[in-house]
Amino acid sequence: MIRELLNHLDAQGGATLNTDLEHADLNHGYMVSLQGHEKTLKPGDLSLEMLNEYKHKAQDLGGYVGLWLEDNILYLDISTVHYSYRVAMYNAKKNNQKAIYDLANKKTIYV
Repeated sequence: MIRELLNHLDAQGGATLNTDLEHADLNHGYMVSLQGHEKTLKPGDLSLEMLNEYKHKAQDLGGYVGLWLEDNILYLDISTVHYSYRVAMYNAKKNNQKAIYDLANKKTIYV
């Protein structure tokens, strides 16, 4: 599972997983990370134990497990989906986030 996920991250740059650790079928809205639930690591350090820890956090917080790869740094977080751009940007600033992810256009929007 870890190898498949890392291959996906190499190809796509990121992933959003549901609480079953499967790719979430989300195609509109904006993903916003929750402050205090981020982790940065080397891609090779990602483990199933770590994903399970984040799975439980996502269940508790009503969110998703978010991963993205940038400059060979893997970002792991708990994200929530917002359907309003304004609400997403407000929550991103409130949570001291660098960016949000636009699901419909498949692009990162820096705050």
